[in-house]
Amino acid sequence: MNTLVKHLTGLHIIVVASAQGTIVTPYIGTVLAADFRYACEGSRFSMAHNKYGLHPSGGLPFFLSGLLNHSKALEIQVKDYITAEEALELGLINKILQKEKFVDQIILEIKKITRLKYCTIQHTKRLTNFNRKSLFDYFDYEAEILNL
Repeated sequence: MNTLVKHLTGLHIIVVASAQGTIVTPYIGTVLAADFRYACEGSRFSMAHNKYGLHPSGGLPFFLSGLLNHSKALEIQVKDYITAEEALELGLINKILQKEKFVDQIILEIKKITRLKYCTIQHTKRLTNFNRKSLFDYFDYEAEILNL
């Protein structure tokens, strides 16, 4: 999963993630690796790692601590789950989409982004990703402390 997350963050194109139903810990990190994130109404983000006594994986601590303050990032990771509405309020997702029109609404959102010139998107993405370079150090540190 870490390899996929590293690959997604290194792309010089816009990455869009959509979440439906219950999303568990490693996949939450994968969703947060995307540039634009949408959830279907009724979705929830389950911190399943707590149930099994595991560490939060998929880069979840890295992304949460980059998007939120330290204590809020920790608070979310020790909860059972957060709803799509909570994720939207925290800025973890861009929008909640209707269940019946989910795919059509995602396509409309993507069209809004892709109306820009490719070079504009590419340079904006590369500059915005500058501080994500530390993600590689994060995964090395995770492997070190967990003896992976």
